[in-house]
Amino acid sequence: MSDSAQGPDWYLASDGKWYPPAPPEVNNRPPNNPQWSSRPAKSPWRGCLIAAIVGLVLLLLSGAVIVVLLVSGGKKLVEKTKETISEQTGPLSAAAKDASIASCGLSPNELSGAEASVTVINTSAKTSNYVVTVNFVSQLDGKRIDVGTATISSVQPGASGTAKATSFNNAIRTSGTFDCQVGNVLRLGQ
Repeated sequence: MSDSAQGPDWYLASDGKWYPPAPPEVNNRPPNNPQWSSRPAKSPWRGCLIAAIVGLVLLLLSGAVIVVLLVSGGKKLVEKTKETISEQTGPLSAAAKDASIASCGLSPNELSGAEASVTVINTSAKTSNYVVTVNFVSQLDGKRIDVGTATISSVQPGASGTAKATSFNNAIRTSGTFDCQVGNVLRLGQ
């Protein structure tokens, strides 16, 4: 500021004083540099976030489809499975007639309870595997004290096989007398 012009670009202001020219506007930003862009920078996680959301939506949709399929077709599958199991394990089933108790008593292992020797005779036309449950029942009140399972593999048609079913409840040793009864029998043809 001055009372007189000090150069060719000085200008006279309304206050009657002379002012120097404004300095030229300097653009220090390099052209096309995203670092100097006026737009905010994109997050490096944005793509991952979008992919995660899309994946979650697809997972939820596939889960919904599975639930619908299970509800619509699942009832039929459950009923068919119940029929098959009852045919295999019912008290009058052919498989149940294949199994018998050969011996019943306390296990020689003092940490175990009762032990039953189970014999199966395969009356089917196929080589079969058997899973036999044995109920250890009190002679005093008829209540089941414990249960054991015997598995017998690859029994040829007309042949027999034997396995032990053991109770791991050693309290049965002090409970008095007990009986061993064939429970469910599952025969799986190979």
